[in-house]
Amino acid sequence: MNFDNSAAPLQQFVDCTNAFISNEIFCSREALIEWARNVGKRNGFVIVIKRSDKGDSRKARVTLACERGGTYRHAKNKSNVEALNRKGTGTKKCDCPFKIIGVKLTSNDDWSVKVVCGFHNHPAAKQLEGHSYAGRLSDGEKTILSDMTKNLVKPRNILLSIKNNEEYNEG
Repeated sequence: MNFDNSAAPLQQFVDCTNAFISNEIFCSREALIEWARNVGKRNGFVIVIKRSDKGDSRKARVTLACERGGTYRHAKNKSNVEALNRKGTGTKKCDCPFKIIGVKLTSNDDWSVKVVCGFHNHPAAKQLEGHSYAGRLSDGEKTILSDMTKNLVKPRNILLSIKNNEEYNEG
């Protein structure tokens, strides 16, 4: 028997290992997460917190992964048959293996980062415009928004101000 695998789609892996390798010591957990999300954003990927351990019984650590990691899990209150019969639905999840771990060092509140797997099994987004997670406002942007709203600034001027201050804004 001759099996021809040429019809099977080839899965393309994107290697981002070098972008996330760093000897930098981060001053806090939040600084580490912000750095990872910014590096991911520059490379066209959204990085989320997969697991976090505050370090009560063991060393404090945070596991960061691609938002497309894992597989879709059906809601517990709906039957699987009902979920499968819905038309026009899909999921972003494609079991992406990308994972980095931030570990708290013994000194102060310092953190270091280690790349477990730097590969993505999906292409990078060309632009993150309209993306559900990447489109959220940061804490600084929320502060600007609340201050300008209190001063009765028009919404279009608030949006313009936030866009002018954003680092990675392309538009």
